[in-house]
Amino acid sequence: MPYITDESTFELIQDSGRTLRFIEVVLLWTWSGWLEGTPSVEDVLEQIESLRERGAELGDVPTNSVFVALPEMSSALPPVACIAVLESDPVSSGEGADSSYAVIVWFQEQFSFPPDARARVEIAAIPWDRHALDGAI
Repeated sequence: MPYITDESTFELIQDSGRTLRFIEVVLLWTWSGWLEGTPSVEDVLEQIESLRERGAELGDVPTNSVFVALPEMSSALPPVACIAVLESDPVSSGEGADSSYAVIVWFQEQFSFPPDARARVEIAAIPWDRHALDGAI
């Protein structure tokens, strides 16, 4: 089970041993502004794309590089959406990069940080080498 090593620095250890450091985190209500009713599949997809765009702005990355960890859904998305910029050691072993970073979106039940146990598992399972960008944040 992935764990937070130190709540003052918010580091998450992946099964591979890679340490992910939370640099910036935004929590918001998933359906803020939604008037009533159950969101359709199209509404859910639209909301995910909107969160992906917001993550791209936060991390100054292309929209398609924002990783979205989707929970198993029985109906709608959980009430809290979280967007974070995470940092780790470089992905490539080449010269020039001191670190790598990625922007991720995940969902959870409570408006709280650090992420709940389910979210930590989802974040730790991110294939970092495939989604992270080398360079400074």
